[in-house]
Amino acid sequence: MLPCAAGPTGVSAKEEVIAKQFADAIDGRNSQDPQSPDIVSTRLGFAQFLAQAEGGDCQMRLENAQNQLDIARASPAGIALPFALAREAAVDYQIHVARASCTGSPVSRDAELRAAIESARHAVSLYRDEFDAVSMVTMQFNVSMTYHELGEDPAAVAALQTAIKMDREYGFREDANDNYRTLLQWDGQPAGPGEVAALMKDFPQRSTSLSFGWFDSHADLRLTLEYDQVTERGMLQLHGMKTAERRVRRGPNGWTASFEPRETHYEISNWTNDETLVQGIVVSLPRMALQVHDFEVTRAGNFVQSSGAHKFESGMRSDINAMTEFLAQTNASSRLTQQLPKQSGQYGNSVESLVAEAYNIETGTWIGASLDQGVWYEMNMPLSLPLAPELFVTHQIEFAFTRQVPCMTDSTEDACVEIVVRATPDADELGRLLMNLSRKIGLGRKEALRLSSATYIRLVTEPKTLQFCENDMRRYAYWTSTGTKFDYPVIEYERTHAVSGPIVRTE
Repeated sequence: MLPCAAGPTGVSAKEEVIAKQFADAIDGRNSQDPQSPDIVSTRLGFAQFLAQAEGGDCQMRLENAQNQLDIARASPAGIALPFALAREAAVDYQIHVARASCTGSPVSRDAELRAAIESARHAVSLYRDEFDAVSMVTMQFNVSMTYHELGEDPAAVAALQTAIKMDREYGFREDANDNYRTLLQWDGQPAGPGEVAALMKDFPQRSTSLSFGWFDSHADLRLTLEYDQVTERGMLQLHGMKTAERRVRRGPNGWTASFEPRETHYEISNWTNDETLVQGIVVSLPRMALQVHDFEVTRAGNFVQSSGAHKFESGMRSDINAMTEFLAQTNASSRLTQQLPKQSGQYGNSVESLVAEAYNIETGTWIGASLDQGVWYEMNMPLSLPLAPELFVTHQIEFAFTRQVPCMTDSTEDACVEIVVRATPDADELGRLLMNLSRKIGLGRKEALRLSSATYIRLVTEPKTLQFCENDMRRYAYWTSTGTKFDYPVIEYERTHAVSGPIVRTE
């Protein structure tokens, strides 16, 4: 049982109401569902509030902030919460900065500020990895401000220049304007509107128009899979790698994308030899296979149908054989190795929809789109659910053209665009679906299925053709059933990352 949040917090009298709201929210959720990612998020918010509060007993307040951060870090539910590690590093930064103000010792103050810089740098790296450019640039700015607080002006200026470079890369005009003003002030130069405008005159104004223009081609494709699942019975970590050749061919009615699989490799770490964890494997293996499933589209790029069903079945058999061989080497039970191929058949009726989903996320959705850099747009579309790929629910989606990037890792020309997508299920529709499922499996009125999930995607594509270059998809999910004897949660994180090699024309 996690400790309660109630008790003296060290905040000032005027901030006690907010502190109590955080504490009550944590205690209430902790009594209902102690493993929920919502509690992790609330604890991180509470820790940040305590770190940034003013007045009161600063030592008690920061001790409580550290306690909330430590509990959040220890919770396995963090793997189902987007940005969890980055937020933890950002809160750690806030606590160190607050301790620097709280301590009466100059030596301790400097030590805390240096620790804050390391936490901020770590947060920059983590936010970059999770596609959150706004938070990344914010933490980079915090690095510069903390160096300035230490009186290390050259390091402060260098860090601020890095932040400005990020502003220019991601098109953060207002932020760059403010940062240029600060930079001029630190250099002891005039920092009026005219001086700032002179530095901003070549600030890039970017937009992109996306069009479908496939051509006959082939390219090497590399896919990797990371899958973590936690239940009260143990933890599973699955790692997979698959390579294939992707071929695009023009036909009389449109285009065919076909794949020739090559090397496949899987391994499991932290395996507890628990058969209840097989469901995660069953869902994750086909995710990889679906990335190399043949399909057809019209000349305009509209999805028509998947094709080569026999290849998918053959590929699945090969993957399952590779996995069962690995499990046999780790002395997994024979029942589990028998269960895996049987349960994998659940994908049979969903393949068409899932292949269409993958294509539309990667290509079809963006045909004809015109996007301004840094602007977040909204749309709704059905997406499959984690651990239940046969179920589709409308998702509320926000997306943005974030920056121009090289199409290939070894290229220096920014010829491709990066699009970041964030999707969460529509709460009302998901609630109705879970209620129907609860009734279908015979749960009573006081029993219910619950799910929180999110899907975050980073796409890299060539805007004039929408030829695929990179797709980095993260899925976060938390499943539980309340009021039943099977009320232990299932916490999962899945990342599928597909990268194309150079695209070679074959026309």
